[in-house]
Amino acid sequence: HRGALGAASMAAHVSAGEAPASLSQNEHVVTVRVVGDLAITTVRQRFFNGSESAAPVEYRLRVPSGALIAGFRVERDGGWVEASPGAVATRGGGLPGLIATGEAEAAASLGDLAPGESLRAEVTYAEWLAREGVRRAYVYPVGDPVAPQLVGEFVLDVDLSRARARSARAPEGARLEADGHVRMRRSDWRPRGDLAVDLFDVASPPAAAARGWRAEDAGPDGRRYLLVDLTLPVETSQGTDLALVLDDSAATDPGALELARRSEEHTSEL
Repeated sequence: HRGALGAASMAAHVSAGEAPASLSQNEHVVTVRVVGDLAITTVRQRFFNGSESAAPVEYRLRVPSGALIAGFRVERDGGWVEASPGAVATRGGGLPGLIATGEAEAAASLGDLAPGESLRAEVTYAEWLAREGVRRAYVYPVGDPVAPQLVGEFVLDVDLSRARARSARAPEGARLEADGHVRMRRSDWRPRGDLAVDLFDVASPPAAAARGWRAEDAGPDGRRYLLVDLTLPVETSQGTDLALVLDDSAATDPGALELARRSEEHTSEL
């Protein structure tokens, strides 16, 4: 199971001794800026406590492989409280920062949320685009194929105007517009798969080339930093792509579904 919906989710510990319950997600807005091979993603989500009691809230972030968290903040009492990724607590005894809890995951405890109250959180992270020859790909991890959560309003805006690509392909349900943006909007949506934007270049970069990106703005210390991708090439097996399609409609006999499930498990072990 892939766990959290999208890049981030919130859960409330409503009852002692029981697993935390996922909070309703009323709003999920994703803005992405692609500059060359670097993608900077900002995710703003609004969550709602529909239970009958106040409950401590936990925020969990599914970090894409190789991504660097650049910022995290939470809206409280009409204002935004900034938190530093990796910090134990923010300035002035505010909300805790994001803490790494395992591979490709971070979390933060956000205190109690009253019944009927909403809470907004925003996270920004940067990552290098995956590249294969002339093709680059940006993937936003929003899907859960097992138990997709309902999202009230979902908005995606990917700015490709500085990606320096020859052409691009938008995911299903999105559109590539004349200004170089890929846009998508959905209401009452249950995402089952991730959203991928494919970019196609005129030619592959030189094998000895290294990717780098210089910050456009100075950091808190007044300096501008250079981010260089030092990932070494790794020989990987080409393998074989295999797609299995199962019919889980109401007309399918439960016994046939169970047989198909066992066949899939056996096939994946080969």
